[in-house]
Amino acid sequence: MANPDRKIAMVKRIDKITPIENADRLELAHVGGWQSVVAKGDFEPGDLCVFVEPDAFLPADDERYKSFSKRGTKEMTINDKVVVGHVLRTSRLRGVWSQGVCFKPEEVMPSGIPHRRYAEMCDEKIDVGSLINVREYVSGIPMSADFVGKYDNFVAPRTDAERVQNVGTDTFDMLKKADYYTSVKVDGTSITLVVDPRDDEFKMFSHNNQFNLEHGIGKVAYEAAKRQGLDIFCAENPGVTLQAELCGPKIGGNRLRLKDYRLFVFSMWDITSKRYLNPYDTYNHFVSESLTPLLDWFDLDDYELPDDLLDWVDGLRGCVTKDALDEGIVVHVMGKGSLSESDWFELCNALGPTHQMKAVSRKYLAKEK
Repeated sequence: MANPDRKIAMVKRIDKITPIENADRLELAHVGGWQSVVAKGDFEPGDLCVFVEPDAFLPADDERYKSFSKRGTKEMTINDKVVVGHVLRTSRLRGVWSQGVCFKPEEVMPSGIPHRRYAEMCDEKIDVGSLINVREYVSGIPMSADFVGKYDNFVAPRTDAERVQNVGTDTFDMLKKADYYTSVKVDGTSITLVVDPRDDEFKMFSHNNQFNLEHGIGKVAYEAAKRQGLDIFCAENPGVTLQAELCGPKIGGNRLRLKDYRLFVFSMWDITSKRYLNPYDTYNHFVSESLTPLLDWFDLDDYELPDDLLDWVDGLRGCVTKDALDEGIVVHVMGKGSLSESDWFELCNALGPTHQMKAVSRKYLAKEK
């Protein structure tokens, strides 16, 4: 499900251009922690571009993106209308990883915007997705779904984690000094569950909506929660919100090869204190069996740069299902550690309200259908 807080397209600067071996017409543009294959000569270091991240949906009926449809199309429902378009995916070209697309601003932005405004947009980190008619691709909620309301921010911040590619080296170095735990990222659909202290009602949410627990995916998620005892935990701890991924048959191709639906809890939010708790310290044994696997030996100090971490994550496998490629990791920041107050504030601001950073395996993404 789409994350409404994700900035899918932004004006950014090209940090550097590097050659690609045995590629006369192509080279590699580096934008922050991202790298994308571009035509040789299209960009120089320091140039402004509109960088569109992977998972973006480019409508086929938009002349700006018509050529992308030759690479394959998918359907997406937008405002109750089925739209055909291309979904940007991670790929490997000429032996290098390519993620996202770099456009020259004048190719995709509305006419009449002065060039100085592009520089301002870059500094302001504005999401320009709506200006260029692209958005995050949503494949649709698996199975059917009934909703009884919208997501309620009272119960917890929406599940989200900043990608390591969007984290600069300064932030990466600050993160190493913070208190954190690291969990395996699992490929499912986001579920938030809680007994709401305002009315003592058990509730489950997607990214954007509250589920009806008697039909479709809401019922499936509720039954999984009951099997795993998570409903009992929530009843005994009203106001403690669990955030999880629902995985299993018919969800994301079930690449974990699960025989039944299962909730993998990765974080816990305390409504009263408005802060995240460490579920691996807080859970009793009964509930701990539902936790996303913890990498308790993981140490960010082993990686000098964000790219080094990505290279390692590309080879991660078998943490959930034997021999299966893992989707990646999520680093959950719990406290300032040895950081100064100013650096702690800067780190929290960089990571967003969930104080999380994720590194997603490019090998895993490249196998996405």
